[in-house]
Amino acid sequence: MNIIELAVEAIDRAIPLCILYEGKPKTIEVHAVGLSVKDDAPVIRGYQIDGEASRPLPCWALLRVDKIEEAGLGALKSDAPRPGYAPGDKQMSKIIKEITL
Repeated sequence: MNIIELAVEAIDRAIPLCILYEGKPKTIEVHAVGLSVKDDAPVIRGYQIDGEASRPLPCWALLRVDKIEEAGLGALKSDAPRPGYAPGDKQMSKIIKEITL
């Protein structure tokens, strides 16, 4: 299963996605999967709940799929959707899957 399929499954099963992103572990509650408006690269909009981050956790993140080195599904239930998520992510030119509010 590829990373996009795992992210879609994380939404469908309401569980976090555990990733290694540019060498840093992150646990993400996936809210949307799609293509970036910038360059049509596959991206994930997530709410980071654990791991390493440049900002205090929890925080929102837009992650490029091509920078994810490893991915797997978490075991716990996700608390998504989180406050602040707006359906129809404006940083995505095409949405493959998004969480329903």
